[in-house]
Amino acid sequence: MKNTQIKFLNLSQNMIRDAGLRPLVNYLSQPSCTLIELSLMGNKINNEGIHILAEFIKPNNTLKMLDISKNAYGDNAFNNFAQEMGQHATLTFLDISKSKELNDEGSLITLAKQLAHNTYLQTLDLSGVRVRKPYLKLYMEPSLRKNITLKYVVGKLTPDIIDEQLNINIQI
Repeated sequence: MKNTQIKFLNLSQNMIRDAGLRPLVNYLSQPSCTLIELSLMGNKINNEGIHILAEFIKPNNTLKMLDISKNAYGDNAFNNFAQEMGQHATLTFLDISKSKELNDEGSLITLAKQLAHNTYLQTLDLSGVRVRKPYLKLYMEPSLRKNITLKYVVGKLTPDIIDEQLNINIQI
């Protein structure tokens, strides 16, 4: 493949798995590639794949939208990806919905803490992810107070969790 002008790539439900993800990421990592949106929803990406994606987003400065929902990565593996979120400067939309292995006692704590440092993310989709009220109050709410750019959190946040001051900034 010679075309490096791919800007929007939807590979949802293509059974890419981890084996197909490495060559894809290698291609998309070319300096001349200006990918803006990538959807990998429902591709049976597991722990190795989420590590590959963490390596991919770290140096990437054009990717703005990433959909990794409905995949098979585990909570421990997602922790590394969540660490990169605090440092990743260009990602404005992240969809991790329906990621059944994620939980609010592990990697979602890391994600919430990193959100306090990420100044670009505007939309986070958590629908279908196991999140309980204590996590939201202890971790998510303090991070949302520090993050001035996050405007939409889809799923799980309810008006009784977000106080009036945050409710002005964040749409749920």
